[in-house]
Amino acid sequence: MYEGEFRMNHWTNGKRWLSFALAMTMLLSLLCVSASANAPSGSLEEAKASLADVTITQTYNTKPAANAVHDYRTDGSDVFVTYAAELRMTDVMAEYLTMRQTQLCKADFNVKMNVELDWLDWTAAGNQLTFTFQSTFLKPVQPAGSTAADYSFKLRNYDKETKYFIYDITATKSWIAANWKNGAVSVPMELIYFHAGDTVCGIESVPASASGAQGMFWNYTAADWVKPITLTLAGLKVRADKAATVTENTATWKTLRASGTVEGGFTYITVDVPSNVGNAAELAANKEYVKTLAFGNDADITEWKSNEVTLLLKRSSASAPVVPNPNPGGSKEPSDLNITDHFAYVIGYPDGTVRPDGNVTRAEVATIFFRMLKDDAREKYWKTDNRYSDVKSTDWYNNAISTLSNMGIIDGYPDGTFRPNAGITRAEFAKIAVSFFKDNVRETIGDRFSDIHGKWYTEYVNLANELAIVNGYPDGTFRPDNKIIRAESMTIVNNTLRRTPCKEGLLPVSVMITWPDNAASAWYYEAVQEATNSHEYSRASTTAKEQWTKLLPVRDWAAFERAWSTANSAANPGNVVDGQDGNLNKN
Repeated sequence: MYEGEFRMNHWTNGKRWLSFALAMTMLLSLLCVSASANAPSGSLEEAKASLADVTITQTYNTKPAANAVHDYRTDGSDVFVTYAAELRMTDVMAEYLTMRQTQLCKADFNVKMNVELDWLDWTAAGNQLTFTFQSTFLKPVQPAGSTAADYSFKLRNYDKETKYFIYDITATKSWIAANWKNGAVSVPMELIYFHAGDTVCGIESVPASASGAQGMFWNYTAADWVKPITLTLAGLKVRADKAATVTENTATWKTLRASGTVEGGFTYITVDVPSNVGNAAELAANKEYVKTLAFGNDADITEWKSNEVTLLLKRSSASAPVVPNPNPGGSKEPSDLNITDHFAYVIGYPDGTVRPDGNVTRAEVATIFFRMLKDDAREKYWKTDNRYSDVKSTDWYNNAISTLSNMGIIDGYPDGTFRPNAGITRAEFAKIAVSFFKDNVRETIGDRFSDIHGKWYTEYVNLANELAIVNGYPDGTFRPDNKIIRAESMTIVNNTLRRTPCKEGLLPVSVMITWPDNAASAWYYEAVQEATNSHEYSRASTTAKEQWTKLLPVRDWAAFERAWSTANSAANPGNVVDGQDGNLNKN
């Protein structure tokens, strides 16, 4: 007998009864297959619907982080990251495997991870890399076309108490570069059918001397099957040349993503047979007596797919308390906004200030975007009535709120109110901004900030960051429930309109409208000047920096909006502005 062999009573330990057993079990095999096809709860159909959980984990600078934000200004110059793929059978699948475990003979798995290796480099010196793999029932196999010099694996340890097999997988960097193209990490596995001492093998590799031994899983329980299967890559770091392209306060921010899938299947013998390894191997070689429970592409079960983890690389300015991106790099453009004419859309207060640290109301935000609509969009969605109990036809903001609500850009609260005079949160503002891009962008991306997961605004904030409309704080948060200030709102509107002001491209201060509370040293200086000065400009593209060429008169928005109301509405349509208070959007 072999050390570590699992024991169980069986009909025989030799082959002399095999022919007789096969003849007697032909009818039994048909009954077993039929029973499998009509299995009750807890068997095949339920197992197929609930296979496993697949998780990609990320260790960022020695700390686990599902989604991390690295700011090169505050965090230093090096980013170290390790990725691991973890597969865990569900309880339903574990019960199914437990019922079939004396019949299991094979399992072919391929663990795949998609990592942006073009931005990363291995931290290990030399040409050899070592990955770690552990499982209670799987072992690595040689990838097709590889040699032992390029790719090899060795059992590091078998823990009798936990039943974990821990392997070191060694591969050369040159082999990885040639075979894991586009970051597609692919590691094949097989079922461990026999284990004795240092001998760990699949059913096709069991030594002849062990043909009378029993298989490995006769005394496994569901608890053994649900133990996580883990593949951990070697340490990685962001390449220095790539990190250097992430420059201060620009849209060269890069998000690194990692995700995974698992493909393969279990194969089991469909008849109750003598339980020694030799007999099982003969049956497993005969297609009449085996069934494969496959998953993955072209299989009867959808492949197991993991979550996605992200690492956002950025470099913020030293002074901004919040760092909206003033130079958007997204190539997408809002479908219904006028991004060609750079009209001023913010009017200062009667005392000559612009109050960049002041608050903004929901009505004011609606009016800003109403002003920036293309004429054809304003005409298409024009509306003078709405469903809100607190927005009357005579209110100065009525037409703006009614029109943008009709577009689906803004919405109210479950109690039927809009709360026009309430402040607006950073999450609400992000939602409004990205709604203008709804037909142009993909909807599924990973979380960009640590405090937005699983909320109503998660998708909108992620999308706003993807489009270079908003950014967060140096600590990796977005603070979605904070009320937005005027300087932030102007920066976000500029980004939404794809305006790209820079201090060097502005007109002389003697020509521009300036504000005593908008210092040239403030992080929002250019954003405020852009929002308050109508101007002509030149630039090479929508992502290039603007060069202002001429100051234009500030548009008389009150006259424009009243004229539009008169031309497009019934009697008494309400005013868009009243011109009395001198607030952000009132003339």
